Amino acid sequence: MANIDKPKGFYPLGDSPRHPYTASAAVEKGDALLIAAGEIDVYAEGAGNKVLGVAAEDIAADATGLVWDDPHQEFVGQCSGTYAETANGTTSDIEGATGEMEVNEDATVNETVTIKRHYDGEVGSAEVGEFSRVVFIFAQHVLS
Repeated sequence: MANIDKPKGFYPLGDSPRHPYTASAAVEKGDALLIAAGEIDVYAEGAGNKVLGVAAEDIAADATGLVWDDPHQEFVGQCSGTYAETANGTTSDIEGATGEMEVNEDATVNETVTIKRHYDGEVGSAEVGEFSRVVFIFAQHVLS
């Protein structure tokens, strides 16, 4: 059975500490975040941008919410294209709008994440190939 194309952002593999941050704009659970002027916002690929962490809950603009911000935390996310095991250990970019972020396993402009391995622990995404879920860490992290 083919993998389901249903990006839903990122989530930690296992337990991860969460810390409070104030959002400058609304973010959804699973969004990769950056920090600017002391407030979090949805991460956008760009020269010099680094990830702070991932929203642990939906956060309204000007509200405080929890963020998974451990620079060593492994996360799970869907690939936007076709994953192959040769991607393990490589750096890639992330893409997508709020609530639908994915690992772009074919793009290496910003090298935001390091793909560790395939993740087969979720129904509908256990096959290696198109729309696979992978385990990754943030290679470009504010706290590392």
